[in-house]
Amino acid sequence: MFEYFSIFFTIGLFLGILIMGTVATIILPAIDIRRKSYFIACYMLVTLFIIVCIGDLFTYEKPQYLLISKIIAYLEYLIPSFVFVLMTRHLLFQCGKEIKKNRFYRASLTLWGIYFVLLQIAQFTDAMYYYTPENTFFRGPLHTLLIFPLFAIMTLNIVALFRYRSLISKRTFKHFLFYLFPSEIALILHPFFNTMVFVIVAVMLCATTLFAVLLTEQVVQYTQQQKEILDQRAKITILQMRPHFIYNTMTSIYYLCEQNPKKAQQVTLDFTNYMRRIFNAVVSEGLIPFSEESEHTRAYVNVVLAQIGERLQVDFDTPHIEFSLPPLTLQPLVENAAKHGMNPNSGTLLISVKTRKTETGSEITVTDNGVGFDPESIAPSSTLASIRERLDKSVNGTLKIESSPNGTTVTIFVPDKQQKIRLRR
Repeated sequence: MFEYFSIFFTIGLFLGILIMGTVATIILPAIDIRRKSYFIACYMLVTLFIIVCIGDLFTYEKPQYLLISKIIAYLEYLIPSFVFVLMTRHLLFQCGKEIKKNRFYRASLTLWGIYFVLLQIAQFTDAMYYYTPENTFFRGPLHTLLIFPLFAIMTLNIVALFRYRSLISKRTFKHFLFYLFPSEIALILHPFFNTMVFVIVAVMLCATTLFAVLLTEQVVQYTQQQKEILDQRAKITILQMRPHFIYNTMTSIYYLCEQNPKKAQQVTLDFTNYMRRIFNAVVSEGLIPFSEESEHTRAYVNVVLAQIGERLQVDFDTPHIEFSLPPLTLQPLVENAAKHGMNPNSGTLLISVKTRKTETGSEITVTDNGVGFDPESIAPSSTLASIRERLDKSVNGTLKIESSPNGTTVTIFVPDKQQKIRLRR
C-alpha cells in the first residue's frame, strides 16, 4: 500500500509541476512565441504521458482491461518519441540554425520515422513486446531494436549540442545537458530491466528541468529588461536638461567675454567638459572610475559658480578614489542640492562632498545646509530614485537620505564586490 502511495505521490508531484509549467508558459509575456510553443508542446506531451502511466497502474494484470492495456502500452511508446524530436528542433533553434535544412534535424526525423514504423509492426507481432491473456506485459526478443531509434535520436541531440556549444551560452548548454542525459541513461538501462520506471523517472526529470529553465529564463529576461529600463530612464533624464541651464550658461559666458575674457575661457572649457561627459554617459555601458565622475562634478560646479557666484560653495574632500560606480551618480546629487537646497532668503549654500574607505566598501556623502525636504515624498521617477535603482542593480550599492529643515545628507555605499557590470574602458 505504501509503495503505491509513494508512486502516486511522486507522479502527482511532477504532474503538478507540469501543470504549473504549462500555465506559466502560457501567461508569461517575456517568452517569444517559438520558445513558448516548444515549452507548451513538451509540457502537454509529458503531462499526457504521465496520465497514461497512471492509467497503466489501474489496468495492469487485470484481464478485463487487456485491450485498454495494449492501447496504453502503445501510447507509452509513442508519446515520448515526440519529445525527443522536439528537443532536436529546440536545440537547433537556440543555436540559430535553419532547422528544416539541418542534417541533424533530417536525421532525427528519419530515425523517428523508422521508430514509428517499428511501433506499428509491434502491434501485429510478439517479436518486440506482447501481453498475455492475464494482462501481463512481456518484451520480445527484438525489443531492443524498437528502442534503438530513440536512443539514436537522443545520441544525435547530444552530438549536436557539443557540435554547436559555441553558439549558445554556458547556462543554456548546462540546461540542455541536464535535459538530455537522464533520457539517454534511461534508454541505455531500459533493455536490461523489464520495467518502464527508468523512462518515467527520466521524463519526469526532463519535465522538472524544463520548468527550471522556463523560470530561469523568465528571471534573466525580467532582470535584463529592468536594467534596460533603468538605463533608458537615466539617459532620458540626462537628455532632459533644462534649456534654461544652457541658456544661463551661454549668457554668462557672453557677458564674461567683455568683463573677464580669461574667466570666460575657463567657463567655456568647464562647460565643454561638462557637456562632453554628459553625452559620453548617454552612450556608456558599465561602470566608470570615481575620478571620472568627480571631474564631471567639478566641471558642473565651476559652470554653476560662474552664474551664481558667492551664493554657492562646494567643498571636495575625496582622498579615497579607488573604486568604480555607475556614470552620473555624484553629479546629479550635487546638482539636486544646488537647485533645491538654496534658500533665497538665507546666506551661502554650502555643499560638502566626501569619500572614505570602509571595511566592506566605499562611501560617498553629499551634505548641504539647505532647506531640506521629506525623503518619503521622493517620486519613483525622480533623480534620486533613479540613482538608487541603478546603484542597486549595477553594484549592489545603496543610497540613504537624511533630511531636516537644517540640511540634507545623502550617503552612497558601494561594496567592494561590485563588478556585476564590466568596467567601461
